[in-house]
Amino acid sequence: MDIWHGVSAVVLDMDGVVFIGRQLRPGIQELVTQLERTETAYHILTNASSSSRQEMAADLGSMGLHIDPSRITNSSELVAHYVRERTGARRAFTLGGGSGLSQALQEVEIEQRDLATLPMDEVNTIARDNAPTPCPLILGWTRDYTYELATKVLRLDRAISDVYATGVDRHYADDTGNLPAVAWLSGSVDALLGRTTINPAKPHPYAMEYVLHRLGRPASETIVIGDSTSDILAGNRAGCKTVLLLGGATPADALVGLTEDRAPWLVIHELTDLL
Repeated sequence: MDIWHGVSAVVLDMDGVVFIGRQLRPGIQELVTQLERTETAYHILTNASSSSRQEMAADLGSMGLHIDPSRITNSSELVAHYVRERTGARRAFTLGGGSGLSQALQEVEIEQRDLATLPMDEVNTIARDNAPTPCPLILGWTRDYTYELATKVLRLDRAISDVYATGVDRHYADDTGNLPAVAWLSGSVDALLGRTTINPAKPHPYAMEYVLHRLGRPASETIVIGDSTSDILAGNRAGCKTVLLLGGATPADALVGLTEDRAPWLVIHELTDLL
């Protein structure tokens, strides 16, 4: 099978595909070199949200992989554009997300009201005044979700129009194993507010729609390489060829009983299998 026949673009997940922990995945350097040599468009689409594109590119550079920041889309960028396009919001409450979310909101001209720094007195005032114009709450990855922050979310219930998150992943991989991802936060907020979080990041169709538009390539000529079934679901929904890379978020035994929409076109153990 000629994997590359008819392929003009590649979309790569980052955590678990480009690297695990602080180590590049075997073959990523050679794959990027091959893509550039053959003038195949490529882009990194990640559900990571807490770092900006520039910070992510610098981090990859420190590992030895030099990628232009314009080739990276994080989930904060996806959510910021989705909220701006679909709601027209000019301000948003945020919980987590770091500099990645701050930069993304600034780029689409949405004023950020970070719950971590919003004083409780001001939260109570907003709640008491019943916020005549409710605004979105956007959730990003954080290690610092506390009882006080949960209280702020609960008190702002009527001041929040909708809740958005920078991903649906339950976990991500580093060199010690899996760690909690954004879903642990959105699950708590959903329970507090009795809402259902909207997730424009992978595997939401918007994520692939957005990156394919940036690439300027049709889905039929695009390969999506990911280490989770949500990556595969996103690619399959868009009509792309999908490649599941084992050893990141997905062990080999997780392939048993996959539904058709989550079944990859190809399964590989390392990126070197594509070279």
